[in-house]
Amino acid sequence: TAHKQAGQNDWQGPIQGSSDNDLDANFSISASLDGFSFGHIAGERFTSDGLVTRYSVYQANANGCSGGLVLRDISTGSTEVTDENPISGTITPTGCTPQQMQVTLNTPPDANTAKIPYVAGFAKDVPVGVAGSQCAQTVYVHLYKDSTTVFSTGSIFSKSISLDPPGDVDAVVLALNPNASLSTVYTPFAGDAGASSGASGGDPAWTRTPNFLLNIQNDHDCTGLKAFAVSGGSQTNITNQIFNNVLALPISTATTPGLKSFDISVTDSIGNLKVFSRSINYDPLDDPTTPAADDSGRPTVISATVTNDNSSATARKSILRTLTFSNVNVTDTRYRLGSPAGSQFWGVWVANSPRDNANPNLNTLLWIPVGVVEPGASFSIPWNIFNNGPGPRTDQDGEYTVFVRFLDGAGNPSTRVLSTTVTLDPGYSLPSRYLPIIGRP
Repeated sequence: TAHKQAGQNDWQGPIQGSSDNDLDANFSISASLDGFSFGHIAGERFTSDGLVTRYSVYQANANGCSGGLVLRDISTGSTEVTDENPISGTITPTGCTPQQMQVTLNTPPDANTAKIPYVAGFAKDVPVGVAGSQCAQTVYVHLYKDSTTVFSTGSIFSKSISLDPPGDVDAVVLALNPNASLSTVYTPFAGDAGASSGASGGDPAWTRTPNFLLNIQNDHDCTGLKAFAVSGGSQTNITNQIFNNVLALPISTATTPGLKSFDISVTDSIGNLKVFSRSINYDPLDDPTTPAADDSGRPTVISATVTNDNSSATARKSILRTLTFSNVNVTDTRYRLGSPAGSQFWGVWVANSPRDNANPNLNTLLWIPVGVVEPGASFSIPWNIFNNGPGPRTDQDGEYTVFVRFLDGAGNPSTRVLSTTVTLDPGYSLPSRYLPIIGRP
């Protein structure tokens, strides 16, 4: 027996088949739907000449209607993307004049979905939460020829369009310290030259120079980012959905030290614009409004002591050491105002002397910034006494003097320098890292 889809007429045919009328057993039936169903019957006849196979096709027409659907932006005519909500659509029925229809968004209708009178042109509202959270919007339609037509999943047709609502620019926009090592791509860092005006590190929200690192990235914007402008300036195109470069602070904001606020206007490819208000703290080493250098940007070390772990025989056999700070009291005219007394610093700037050289020229050393998680009266940091030193050699035992300056968030260094001498015993070990063994069958 051949079965048809619910709501369809009786089988007609065969529309293609065998004239034989004495087929025996082994019947099979399958159905496919594209506006109507086909029944496929294969029969076998056993004769003295062998097995004879015959094939027939039957058809059942649908009571419902099929059709086509186009979603289009009314202003631009685009069928790919729109910023209009509700979404406009046009239905073209096929082979019928429908009286009713079901129209749903992002979920196909079912037998319980409410019917509405048929209209060729319609507008489908997209809820605000949905419009802002997903790009592709899919409209489903089921047409009904008359009241006798029953629901059939095979009669549903649909179309999708990308919705990018007005003003909805999805981007991550950061204004960061341009002197800190914030790149997402690893590059070896040998250290800052001792004669540098400041460190390659610091608080992301601070800068000692009148510029900032602008980082803009696409955050699933439906049409993609196109361009940006800083505080009403000229537009700059965004390539490959990311911009990452150092820009000058707007002229009107860069004169005196302090918090500098500005706007970043970002547009996407459909023309939406969104303004991101950003700021960064400008903390130069010298106040540019004073006629002479004043060092007003430097942190001041009132007191501090640094010691090492020479007392441990185990520690003396390793190049990885611990530096311990106590009685720390550091003040700053701008950074971490209102913090607990003596904790107005971001971290330390550390350098090693050559082996057995306690009084090197500090400007010839390479200095590495190390952030302190909780600045306070006491803290410890790990330190490799081979940083910028002899490399992975095992014959460099001896005395190493470690020098330390304090840093504020902008990377300005203190004038005062602390030091401690670390002992490395003969037979010391070098750290090792083992990679997993990858075998081939």
